[in-house]
Amino acid sequence: MVPTPGPPARRARRGRRPKGRGDAREDILRAALHEFARRGYEGASVREISRGARVDPALVYHYFGDKEGLFVESMRAQMHPPSEGEVPAKGSRSERAERVVRAFLDRWGGRGEPTPLLALMRSASSDPEAAALVRDLFARQIVPWAAASLPSGDIDRSVALIGSTLFGVAFLRYIVRLEPLASASAEDLGRWIGPALLRYMTESLD
Repeated sequence: MVPTPGPPARRARRGRRPKGRGDAREDILRAALHEFARRGYEGASVREISRGARVDPALVYHYFGDKEGLFVESMRAQMHPPSEGEVPAKGSRSERAERVVRAFLDRWGGRGEPTPLLALMRSASSDPEAAALVRDLFARQIVPWAAASLPSGDIDRSVALIGSTLFGVAFLRYIVRLEPLASASAEDLGRWIGPALLRYMTESLD
């Protein structure tokens, strides 16, 4: 007797991930940060990112549209202003300035592996398109937060100085590994750099 054939096997749909594999979107973002950190914006590819996330490349395009959209979204979380928990409204201005320094360094910290900060630095320094995307994120997410507490005057200049201080210290600490910045605690760096940040945050530079 010839056995009755069973139902045909269902083929996996492209762009989807099997159940039980976790959050594919978050996996893609983590893989993207890793790949941008290693290769920069220009050198990173959707194919390698999807391979790192163990998803079909179609799923990357489904969630993010293209590589530019993926870069912006993966960096957005790294560029958001400090939360109330990181920099409480209570406390003196000098304490808040120190907490701002510590919040950014703690968020971007990490040793021995590619970090979001490294991805930002490497991509923006090597690719004009990536630099433009980072500037846009900075303008939309950091500038309004900083400007809300700045004195009247040239707010753009004050915000640029705040950004240059934070990014400059982070670059020397995590990428160049310049001592004593590289081995200092976030608390020490907050005390050292906080006064300079406080001036940009509270004093008119005109």
